[in-house]
Amino acid sequence: MALHHEILRDIITGRVPHRFTVSDLKRYPGSGPGRYRVGLTEYSNNAINTIPRNHSVRPDGTSPGDYVQKGRKPAFFWFGGGQYELILDQEHVLESTNQDHTELDSAEGDNEALIRNTTNVGPSPPCPVNVDESLLLRIAECGINPASILVEYLAEQPLQSYHRLRSVGAPVSGWGARLRSYFWPSPDQTWSANSSRVLNISRQIQRALRNLDANSDVAGATAELMEGFKLTCAWGGVRLPESDPECLAKEALCAFRALSDEQEPPNGCRLNSAWTKLYAFALPNTCVIYDSRVAATLTSILDSVMHLLSPSNLWKPYSRLGTVNGRGGTRPRDLRWPWPIGYGRWGSQMAANLLCRNMVDELNRRSETEVKFRKDGDGTRWTLREVEAVLFMEGY
Repeated sequence: MALHHEILRDIITGRVPHRFTVSDLKRYPGSGPGRYRVGLTEYSNNAINTIPRNHSVRPDGTSPGDYVQKGRKPAFFWFGGGQYELILDQEHVLESTNQDHTELDSAEGDNEALIRNTTNVGPSPPCPVNVDESLLLRIAECGINPASILVEYLAEQPLQSYHRLRSVGAPVSGWGARLRSYFWPSPDQTWSANSSRVLNISRQIQRALRNLDANSDVAGATAELMEGFKLTCAWGGVRLPESDPECLAKEALCAFRALSDEQEPPNGCRLNSAWTKLYAFALPNTCVIYDSRVAATLTSILDSVMHLLSPSNLWKPYSRLGTVNGRGGTRPRDLRWPWPIGYGRWGSQMAANLLCRNMVDELNRRSETEVKFRKDGDGTRWTLREVEAVLFMEGY
């Protein structure tokens, strides 16, 4: 595995900052003198010292390193003073890929993946989608509130977690157990580790947007927002869709103001697997990360009862909920209902925001009396990020 892909692993897990020096890559000794562990691989001192500069350019494309001069695509931006950043761009995805085994499975739409696994892990059995239609119909007979159906179904139906199409652990039941089974991007990165990292990034993005909204320290807020977006994309394993800090600040502030009022952002505000994460972190109680995994969960569970839901006024607020294509696991899924395309559509994002918020309310109401809806033993209330995490795991 190339060094820049192993660095990405460590950025995602918080072991290496998104702007790093070679010293940051030498924090973890390897198996022998002069060797260091980066990600899952060991590298020599000389390799760590030379690879970043040889494979880098300045952000403006000048000062190419030796290997870039010889025709290799740059993997790093060099900022001088020994500082580097990964180029979070489709230009440096792995040259040899196996589309059946995605490493980071947040890939959506066209060219949304940042990195894919190259390890030849051999054939894997298909990862089954166990949507129990008879259970869903029994639940729907008790009421056709979409949020209630989803909450009840996920409480009743066991979850078998998978990683690279292979099962992880035993099946679990109940909302609390589902949350404890969460991991990203690998089984050792649990909900506890991810939630702490997400909270820190989220606070950074919120602070930057608040300052921009108040026209306070605009230059500093613009830079902080750019840094937060880079961290968001590295964590999510998706490419950075906007590299100009001022353009990012203008667009994100426009969308942030609309979403804060629970209004659909104007057409100039883009939406994909990166932007949905940015706005979810900016407004953690309002916006859900509506990626291919979450979309697969919501649409595939509701699919078999849409003939009951669609005529009801209870479905109208969610009528623009749509599908988001993705690679890995069981996505895309076979669906019978003519769902609209949700990728890049604000109407679908707004419907998902509302549906998931209503799921949070339903969970917190029902967890007061029923154990299967509780997060833990102390009655702590559910948050939108936690509900999103459970939907994410179901959607692999």
